[in-house]
Amino acid sequence: MKRLLPPTPFSQLKTNPLFLRDTRRVAWMGSADSLRRQTIRWIAFAAVLPIVLYLALVIIETVQISSFYRGSILRLIDIPTYVLGSTALSLGAILLVDLGALNQSIRAISGEHSANRWDLLRLTPLGINQMIRAKVGTAQMRAWRVTARVIGLRLGVLIVWLSETVRHYGSASTTNAPLWLITFVIAGGLVGAPLMIEPIWRVRAAAAVGVAYSAKSWGTGGAFAAAGALLLASWLIYGVVLLLLAYCGVIMITLLLFSAGELPLPTLMFLAVAAGALTFTIRTLHDLIARFGMRAAARWSLDL
Repeated sequence: MKRLLPPTPFSQLKTNPLFLRDTRRVAWMGSADSLRRQTIRWIAFAAVLPIVLYLALVIIETVQISSFYRGSILRLIDIPTYVLGSTALSLGAILLVDLGALNQSIRAISGEHSANRWDLLRLTPLGINQMIRAKVGTAQMRAWRVTARVIGLRLGVLIVWLSETVRHYGSASTTNAPLWLITFVIAGGLVGAPLMIEPIWRVRAAAAVGVAYSAKSWGTGGAFAAAGALLLASWLIYGVVLLLLAYCGVIMITLLLFSAGELPLPTLMFLAVAAGALTFTIRTLHDLIARFGMRAAARWSLDL
């Protein structure tokens, strides 16, 4: 788990003077404990919203109220539609992480250069790689609030998924109902865990790309467009990964339909392999983008 969850920039760069200078005005950067508490509050608040809406729909569906009002509300949005819609929203919300990180990083180096501070910074004992890491870490911390809220939204949607699975298959009287219940709960946990962690990887990658293109003399608009194009390419790869995951889900359901009432060991192994492949692919993709961004920033900044 420690390999999947990289240390926060605060813990890595707390002795870096450039990072401390750039983050001194960030409201939630008081200490490691205060940052942790604030992050938990953001995650919890964002997770509560989809859960509360789901519970409201369940109450409307189950409690004896006027059939006219109940029918009107459920025609507007029923529970399956809400679950699928909230899932799509939580996946698409990663775009907010991209925009937040780019907005905080796109002038990281060009802003210093315009203010005639970049050459002075290069005269300090800090190496160029330490300066780039400080800029990337600063952008991450400034976009940390939106990152934590996207994590919370995905956590809430995962809880909704698991709750609806238990509610639907837990009360079913068919022979294979326990099989479906166990399998979907396992699948939800295996697939949901890397998707919840993903915003932490994504904000680092997007911040690194923003810092890299901020070292190019294209102006803020041109740098933002170039960085956005690179992230769009990664989005396309991300979409292919999700499509492959959906295809794997179809295969899994097919295996279940042909099972004889017991959870086959190959199905469990298939779930574990699919979840591991998803985690490895997303983690590796974001790590490659972050490495490219920091190396390009170090190289391009020398040309300013």
